Amino acid sequence: MPDNVGWVEYRDETGWAPVINLWPLVAVPDPDVWSCLFLYSGEEFINFQPLAEERGFPADASRAVRSAFEEDAGGSSPNSLRATWVTLDEIHHMDWDELSPGYDDDPYRYRREADGRLVLEAHDHTQINQPFGEHPVEWESDGFVYRFEHRTRRQLIERSPHWQTLLRMMEVLGAAFGAENVRIVIWFT
Repeated sequence: MPDNVGWVEYRDETGWAPVINLWPLVAVPDPDVWSCLFLYSGEEFINFQPLAEERGFPADASRAVRSAFEEDAGGSSPNSLRATWVTLDEIHHMDWDELSPGYDDDPYRYRREADGRLVLEAHDHTQINQPFGEHPVEWESDGFVYRFEHRTRRQLIERSPHWQTLLRMMEVLGAAFGAENVRIVIWFT
């Protein structure tokens, strides 16, 4: 996944203003969430059509965000950076329950109850006990059932406490300025 940089901005009667750099909030990379919202990099397995794929850097960005973008371009053409943006209003209106065309890249581990029900125990690639050289959708090992599963956009974002925090912060701004006046501007270096 390319390095990503970005800001949350809000717009009032004077134009767009910076709020916060994304890095402190979403410092843990999650290629599937990035591709769900922004850009497909080829490293994710979920393969959603991104909500705001490569729209370019917004011409009306705040001075501080534009300066950060130009600094990251490092003297080369700003077109060398892949950039896009998405408003809170667009995030509100995306199909949160759309099922991914691809499988999640980390299997889910289930414990089988005596009555045959499966109870989710873990969703963590460190817990994989996958047959060597295979990529089955489901397998059993050591008394557990492992499954690769399709996810919804909602499930991807809800499993990320960092993105939940960011979206809650944007909701506060949206209540004050309107959802169409709050956006994420992001670029990939």
